[in-house]
Amino acid sequence: MEKKSKIVNWRFTKKQNIGYGKALYLCGSIPELGSWEPLNAIKLQCCESDNWTAQIDIPYDKNIEYKYIEGGYDDIRSCLYST
Repeated sequence: MEKKSKIVNWRFTKKQNIGYGKALYLCGSIPELGSWEPLNAIKLQCCESDNWTAQIDIPYDKNIEYKYIEGGYDDIRSCLYST
């Protein structure tokens, strides 16, 4: 019988002014965070002022690394660079 990992809901939040027409994305070392592939990055939601947030379910026993990436609001490929 396969042992199932406990899942934890992580909240990622970053305060950053990125300017009109851009969005903040999250990219990281595990599949849930795009496996370091920017085209698979998760777009954060701007909830108020310059606060960006995302909630993601991640297995409890995973070690993760991640970074925030600025990209175009409709498509990460435009304006792509790390913050």
